Amino acid sequence: MQKLKNRIINFRVTDEELARLKSASDLHGARCMSDFARTVMLKSVTGPASPSNDDGHIEQKIDSLDGRLTSVESELSRVIKHAVCLGEACRNPEE
Repeated sequence: MQKLKNRIINFRVTDEELARLKSASDLHGARCMSDFARTVMLKSVTGPASPSNDDGHIEQKIDSLDGRLTSVESELSRVIKHAVCLGEACRNPEE
């Protein structure tokens, strides 16, 4: 069982920094930006994350896989829509 997270840390970033963080979060398959930021910051302070039990580690892996799967599904949907549009344009070149 994970501990309740009830503390908040705020920090400001530029638009460029936010875009870079979002991209990195997506690439790492993070569930959300908050999860990504927390993981990266804690790793920089304590080294690689080492949950106190295997359940936490498994949950972290599942969350990561879930985020990555969501990203893949979104990208696949975008590619399919693009392919359909191209196919329609090829069949109806006058439109």
